[in-house]
Amino acid sequence: MIALVQSSGITNFEEIRELRVSAEAIEATYGPNPYSDYLRRHGRRPDPETAAGIGRYLGGRVRADDGSMQPVRKAKV
Repeated sequence: MIALVQSSGITNFEEIRELRVSAEAIEATYGPNPYSDYLRRHGRRPDPETAAGIGRYLGGRVRADDGSMQPVRKAKV
């Protein structure tokens, strides 16, 4: 298991638990997919660029490590 570490060097177990719960909820609703797999394998959310790629692949949007939803929706003109 890959642990998340805060800048203070203390493992953030609450964030790890949150990611596991998120992965389980995604898989219960949609089945296993690249986003839930990423959360489980890496123990963190993907960077915005990777999240955008996963979102495009899935045909939706996913949360990146900076809290943004990716890919960003284009404004209607």
